[in-house]
Amino acid sequence: NRFRSGLRQAAVKARRLVSASAVHEPSSLGAAEARALLEPALKALSPRQRQALVLTELLGYPSNEAGRLMGVKATTVRVLAMNARASLRSAIEGWDE
Repeated sequence: NRFRSGLRQAAVKARRLVSASAVHEPSSLGAAEARALLEPALKALSPRQRQALVLTELLGYPSNEAGRLMGVKATTVRVLAMNARASLRSAIEGWDE
């Protein structure tokens, strides 16, 4: 239950950050385009990769705290986030073509 509660709180924070950044973005169209391109790439990640990436990159949790929330070691969180970033990078490179 503690794990699920932590993930729910992280998801709520992530949604608030995304919606707040879209409101404060100078170009709403640019934010909408970026979100439309990024959303499928994020959905293509495994749930664990997505959790690790959101917790460490978007919400700023250190890997040991993210690992505690996810129920894994800090090293596992770093590897999951690294693999997620690599997947997103390759997806973004594909958009340019």
